[in-house]
Amino acid sequence: MKNKLFDCVKIDKDNKRKSLFVLLGLCVFLMALVFSVYYFFVSSKHVTTDNAYVGAEIAQVTSLVGGIVKAIHYKDTSVVNAGDVLVNIDDTDARLVLARAKADLSKAQADLDRTKLISDRRQALTKSGSVSAEEVSNAKNAFKAAQAVFDIAQVSLEQAQVDFDRTTVHSPIDGVIAKRQVQLGQRV
Repeated sequence: MKNKLFDCVKIDKDNKRKSLFVLLGLCVFLMALVFSVYYFFVSSKHVTTDNAYVGAEIAQVTSLVGGIVKAIHYKDTSVVNAGDVLVNIDDTDARLVLARAKADLSKAQADLDRTKLISDRRQALTKSGSVSAEEVSNAKNAFKAAQAVFDIAQVSLEQAQVDFDRTTVHSPIDGVIAKRQVQLGQRV
């Protein structure tokens, strides 16, 4: 009788052990399933490392004219295309220099026209003997000097226009902004 009683207890232990192993197996399977779903939908989309190295080309962008930064159009890690406006520098001084260069060119043009007219008149009066050869020579020299002043004024206007255009800093290439150091109000 004792053996039969122990056999009953033994059967219950085996069933209990089987149930616990099945439960443990289910838990392991569920954890593996949850990890697989997490890895597939979340973790596989993100790459992390402790010792990354990026082999990229860097194009350093600097201002070609001095001034105070008036506007910054992009932040770090922003994607830009070639030709996009990155920074605006205060153009007040450049605008004034450009206006003065335009005025100087207009004055030089007026002086050139006046000296051309005087030179032509002197040349015409030479035939009648009303003016001396020295006066004609002086008029031609004045015209050449006015032409030189006009050429200088024209170059000054072109330089003023270039400096004015350079108050807007453009992106030279397509890329991503990295290590931006310019700040609003900074003198560059």
